[in-house]
Amino acid sequence: MKTKLLIFFVLLFTSPQFAQTPHPIVRYFNADVVNEQVRLSWVISGGNTCSGIFIQRSVDGQFFETIGEIDGICGSPDVDVPYVYLDPEPISNQNNYYRLELGTQGYSTPVVIEFVPLNTEGYSVKYDMLSRVATVYFKNDSNKNASYRLISTSGRLIYENNTTNAKITLNLSPYAARIYLLTITINNKTISLKVPGF
Repeated sequence: MKTKLLIFFVLLFTSPQFAQTPHPIVRYFNADVVNEQVRLSWVISGGNTCSGIFIQRSVDGQFFETIGEIDGICGSPDVDVPYVYLDPEPISNQNNYYRLELGTQGYSTPVVIEFVPLNTEGYSVKYDMLSRVATVYFKNDSNKNASYRLISTSGRLIYENNTTNAKITLNLSPYAARIYLLTITINNKTISLKVPGF
């Protein structure tokens, strides 16, 4: 019985879920894309302080490099203290992982955000030829409702839906060997682009 309990406790403390526990002094840590930059925002909970904050970035979630620093004492013994940092050069077309080194108090749990720069018309498209999926990225910083429609070249409505995200994923495998028009309407503006069926 003692052996079984010992094994249970070892599994508990080495499981990935335990490693994802948020740092105790960070109330939240968020990342979003604003004007082709990644905005990081976090709050140090009242009653906690640390000596300096290093902002770190990684492309694989394993090996991080320092991209910014906030000198001096962070946090407050009395109130929550918010912070904002802009990464002006996130790595394009892939996930960017961010974490905070909180002085001698260790690291925050990393946050991840996919950064895809938009073209001059306000969108970008990535194709996955194996899964026959197209992912369309567009500007939606405020998570507003966007409606989109997939239309054949003859004008027939194929598909329509709404999203509050800044990307749309389209399974194009049923629509082989044809070109379709995708329209996205957000903030009373419409983005139109052609997407090929696979």
